[in-house]
Amino acid sequence: MKQIKRKITGVAGVVAIALMLSGCATTSPTSGIGPAGFFVSVVEPVDVGTGKAGSGLKMGTATCTNLFGFAVIGDCSINAAARNGGITEIAYVDKEVTRILSIFGKVTVRVYGR
Repeated sequence: MKQIKRKITGVAGVVAIALMLSGCATTSPTSGIGPAGFFVSVVEPVDVGTGKAGSGLKMGTATCTNLFGFAVIGDCSINAAARNGGITEIAYVDKEVTRILSIFGKVTVRVYGR
C-alpha cells in the first residue's frame, strides 16, 4: 500500500512540474533562434502595418506578465499598444520576449505609427 502511495505521489509530482514548465512563461521567441535554456531576452519584428518608417512616428506599448505559469496579467495586444500610443495608422510592430526559466515571462508589444 505504501509503495502505491509513493508511486502516485511521484507521478503527481512529475505531472505538476510538467504543467509548470508548459505555462505561458515558457513563451519562446518566434524569430527562429531556437529554444533557449535559462534566460531569453529578444526583440523581434511582427509582420503588421504599412512598413513606412521615418521621423515623427509615435510609439505605444502593451505588456503581459506571467508568474510561474499560473497567473497571466495584462493585455499585450496590438490594439492595446496602438490605443496606448494614440496610434490610428500602424507603421510597424515589434515584440519583446523575456523569459527566465519557467518562473517569469514577459511579452511587450511596441506599435509604431501615426
